[in-house]
Amino acid sequence: MNPPPKQNQAALAPHLQERLHRLLDREFEWNGTVTEEDDRPLLNLPGVDSLGLLRAMTCIQKEFSVAFSDEELFDLRTVGDLRALLAAKAGSGP
Repeated sequence: MNPPPKQNQAALAPHLQERLHRLLDREFEWNGTVTEEDDRPLLNLPGVDSLGLLRAMTCIQKEFSVAFSDEELFDLRTVGDLRALLAAKAGSGP
């Protein structure tokens, strides 16, 4: 069971959350070892470096047909932050 979203954070629809995690697993070869609840800094996660993170953000924007501003990308700290940003941009519906 997923925990409720943090205050002021939109929930990402389960099917979108699954797509996000498949994409991140593919990009960083996490093999399911990192979850959206992981609160470690993105750059401290296995296989993540600044170039890989930039590549992943580009893939996410294409996959979900969204655009992130430089400021939004700069403010991302955790997988949860990314999930909340995507929820705000892509919506939580089908």
